[in-house]
Amino acid sequence: EVSNYVHPREVARAAFTVTYAKELRSKARQKDHEASCQLQKARAAEISFARREQKALDHAELLLQSGVDANKALQEALDVKKPVASGETIVGKLKLRLRGKDLANVELFSFIDKSDPFFVLKRPHKVDGKVQWEVGYTSEVIDNDLNPSWEVAEIELSRICNSLSDIVRIVVNDHNKFGDNELIGFFDACVERLLKAAASGDPFLIKKNDKNMGEVLVSEAELSDYAHIGELISSAKGKAEEAESFAAGRQAAARLASREAAKKRETMYRHAFAAEHAMEEAENLRELAEQSLGNLNPFLQGFQTPTSSKC
Repeated sequence: EVSNYVHPREVARAAFTVTYAKELRSKARQKDHEASCQLQKARAAEISFARREQKALDHAELLLQSGVDANKALQEALDVKKPVASGETIVGKLKLRLRGKDLANVELFSFIDKSDPFFVLKRPHKVDGKVQWEVGYTSEVIDNDLNPSWEVAEIELSRICNSLSDIVRIVVNDHNKFGDNELIGFFDACVERLLKAAASGDPFLIKKNDKNMGEVLVSEAELSDYAHIGELISSAKGKAEEAESFAAGRQAAARLASREAAKKRETMYRHAFAAEHAMEEAENLRELAEQSLGNLNPFLQGFQTPTSSKC
């Protein structure tokens, strides 16, 4: 009696099925590994895309800022141009401190009273072809003093001259509470001479009808925020052009970053699709291997090696 007999051909077929199932399982593992690699590439592409996108946003922010800087520079240029319409060519302030020395006493009752001096800065301008003097600054009055020392004055340059070499008339008057003020004397100078006089200590003689009426000394003279309007306009234009060039460069960089980000996004999607496809293939192979082994298991469980190879 022969029991549990299996033909050698069936044994060979079973062995082949086992080998095939193992190969399918190996391929499933390989596909699984490929899917993992594709997922890693997709994540790397996603991270790279996020960085590129952030760079594009940074470039866009710089572009906006450079545009603001350009507009600001242009506005500065426009603001600087405003005084030109009124004939002004310089801006800034003159800090000036004057003092009188041995001024003439022009009081009516000079034997019992002294002059109350103050000074006025005037600039010339023509009206109907005639030169007239326009007041640009008036100092405080110092009572009963022929050697006055006036307070420091801060004067807008545009109120007394168009350039540092323009003539400025310094007039010293005696203040009268009742009636017109009395002229003590005057002298003509320019801002440049006032600055030099402050450094050298040289006095200015004040005269009235060619008569010496005392001296005026410059205790302090200093320019602040001084600039020529032409230079300011040129500088502002330069800043505007520089800002415009910078904005154009940032705009080009932002476009390039945007294109690179789009490429990275495309690569990320491609890797993600490949990963999904590989995972599907791995799952199909795994199911096929399990199905093959499932079909083979009942056969293997009932298989026993025969005691004789004779038929």
